[in-house]
Amino acid sequence: MKRKVAVAILFMLVLCVACSDFVENVDPLIDKIEDDQLNDESQLDFLINGVMANFAVSHGDIILLADGLSDQIFFNTNIPGAILPKFFQIEHGTIQFDNSDVTVVFRVAGELRFQADDLLRRLNEIEVTDPELARKTRHNGYLFGGIARYLYATYFGLNPAEGGGVEENSRFIPSDEMYDRALDRFANALDHAGDEQERRMVSSLIARTYLYQGDAANALSFAQSGLAQGDPPFRALYDNRISNSFFHQAGRGLMQWAAANRFSDYILADSSDAARIQIEETTGRDGTTIFWRQFKYATEDAPINVISWQENELMLAELELDSAPASALARINEVRASHGIGPLAVLDLTALIQEREKELFLEGARLVDQRRFGLWHLGAGTWQYLPFSAEERNNNPCLTDPSSGDCEPPPLR
Repeated sequence: MKRKVAVAILFMLVLCVACSDFVENVDPLIDKIEDDQLNDESQLDFLINGVMANFAVSHGDIILLADGLSDQIFFNTNIPGAILPKFFQIEHGTIQFDNSDVTVVFRVAGELRFQADDLLRRLNEIEVTDPELARKTRHNGYLFGGIARYLYATYFGLNPAEGGGVEENSRFIPSDEMYDRALDRFANALDHAGDEQERRMVSSLIARTYLYQGDAANALSFAQSGLAQGDPPFRALYDNRISNSFFHQAGRGLMQWAAANRFSDYILADSSDAARIQIEETTGRDGTTIFWRQFKYATEDAPINVISWQENELMLAELELDSAPASALARINEVRASHGIGPLAVLDLTALIQEREKELFLEGARLVDQRRFGLWHLGAGTWQYLPFSAEERNNNPCLTDPSSGDCEPPPLR
């Protein structure tokens, strides 16, 4: 509802601008700022905050649907708050291009990419006297531009098993190429990091991008320089204006998605796992069926981890599993110990995958792991990515005919 109100306000403002061509002798507008007025050093913090807010919306909305497409949470009309049958398409991987939720998340990914790139464009067009402000602006423009491209490559697809994205009505950019474009942005963000903590955070993002791209050597190199035990996580932040999607769609705010039953089984097998698998029992509409509701995000302002030192250790453990199994086991046990969970005695790939889904519960990793490790749970031909929306397909001729004009993505700046 908040987003609908914002869109309505935006439409009214645009309408007012159009009407102003026909009206003279009126007082200046006081509830909006003209675009060229943003090209000023004094507006850079405002613009950075706007990119961060758009990122929080994009990240939460996208990983909610990605987790729904995975086998981590599921939609069922018997779940107490289930009111949107369009989630049924996502649950079963039979997603229509005009699915309104897919349309929204595809659009917000594009808006994030545009805003991050536009932040850099504006910075290059104005004279900035504060070098620290210039550095911070450049760092954030590159960081969130990289994240937008990472989101495209990881979660969206032109076809059911073909991931990737677009930039400015370009041709389809396959995931491998889009990851390269994300890495280019992250490398620049690393160059403009403000301190060692920022450098380690960006290094972890680079490591994960290489890992998902299948480049183990580079993933290991950057993970070794990534977040270390005790470092705070990089998070998407929410409040009562921009709220956590899991709370409102898969939690105490409204429950349309339930956690897979195996998460309850994990806790039954080891009660200490409840420290990181935060679920609670609730009853279905039929009054008898038990569903498990997440409360990892118990409030609308609960933050979502984007990358943490625990995930960095999980990446290192995966990358060392064959070459240094003792080190890999030690890393897994450090992650477990951070939640007060006892150590594992042995570690193999099956145990590592299970540790990843417990530790990264509702953080958007499970869909990728299912593809990476051959664990797809739906039938042949089902969507393993969120599809390009009908809106994008209808408005971008380069998707159907890459020779129709200038269809190459813009050069990275």
